[in-house]
Amino acid sequence: MGFSEAKDALMTLRTEFPLYFEDYDLRTTVQSAARVVTEADLDQYVRFAGFDEDVFVSEAAANASLYRGRIIPGSLTFALAEGLLVGTGAIRGVGLAFLGVDAMRIPRPVRPGDTIRVMAEFRNKRKSRKNPGAGIVTTHNRVLNQGEETVMEFDVARLISSRAQAS
Repeated sequence: MGFSEAKDALMTLRTEFPLYFEDYDLRTTVQSAARVVTEADLDQYVRFAGFDEDVFVSEAAANASLYRGRIIPGSLTFALAEGLLVGTGAIRGVGLAFLGVDAMRIPRPVRPGDTIRVMAEFRNKRKSRKNPGAGIVTTHNRVLNQGEETVMEFDVARLISSRAQAS
């Protein structure tokens, strides 16, 4: 058995939600549903957020760019990834605060028409010193496209309620 097979055998794909602080362990993995990123998503985001760069708004300019076509801004990919994770129910009602993101990488662009999903793998946790009844959970999140290629990855720290706090 190779490393990736051994790792997969140790992973626990969680499907019962929400996940309280105590529920996270070294095998915890959450997978989101998949979502198609549309031209309409891109157009609305570009207008709303003010991303009026040619590579996002002009098909002709985007085709002439190093990307050879329109791409989705990384910030939109991140927002969609976070929405997909919330949609799993894993942090619904127990996610108290988004504390930060680290080590973001974008190895390839997302394009209109791509389908993305998120795999969130537990990394570590500790009890909160400032918020008794909660703890800080860090996950490593990978955004995958329809070809199972990583298009974005990042680490997220969240303040998560403990079961004692919920009682």
